[in-house]
Amino acid sequence: MDELLTFEVLLEKYFYAKTLRPDTQWSYCKVVRTFTKFAKVLPGEVSADLVLRWKEEVLKVQGLKVRTWNNKVAHMRALFNFAIKKKLFQEENP
Repeated sequence: MDELLTFEVLLEKYFYAKTLRPDTQWSYCKVVRTFTKFAKVLPGEVSADLVLRWKEEVLKVQGLKVRTWNNKVAHMRALFNFAIKKKLFQEENP
């Protein structure tokens, strides 16, 4: 039986495969935490539309800077590219 791919499981697999400083791991966890607070979905359920709505939330509602958004999306992109490369799901990177 396949393991359910939650963001927690994805982070665990990513951290196991990569050598990251503790501060960097903390940063990834924080980004995922803010995303999952916004959208309670599994990684395989994330769509491009959902990412655009999250972007609007971050920039317009929360009033954060574009640089902050770019940092968040870079972390998420790395996680999704890893998941696709490892065939954890067969989706395109949203």
